[in-house]
Amino acid sequence: MSGLEMKILENSSIHNTKVSGESLAMESAFQLGLLPMLPIVMEIGLEKEFHNALGDFILMQLQLASVFFTFQIGTKAHYYRRTILRGGLKPKATGHN
Repeated sequence: MSGLEMKILENSSIHNTKVSGESLAMESAFQLGLLPMLPIVMEIGLEKEFHNALGDFILMQLQLASVFFTFQIGTKAHYYRRTILRGGLKPKATGHN
């Protein structure tokens, strides 16, 4: 949120409300789930027509594609973070020749 989130977290009267937490969670869900699907919608819109792209987008939502993309991004972030923090993959001796 371009710095606004930090101000909300610093101000304790705003930070301790349930509404602010829910709004930040909703923004994260939108960014993680719907934003990665935007290139797909644009590609379909350019190849076909934009009303077909809108129909395909609604179909993707009914198939829970945004849940899949959210899970996929979370999994990638976990493994990237683990690789960076632990220094990457190093060979381990297994005792086999």
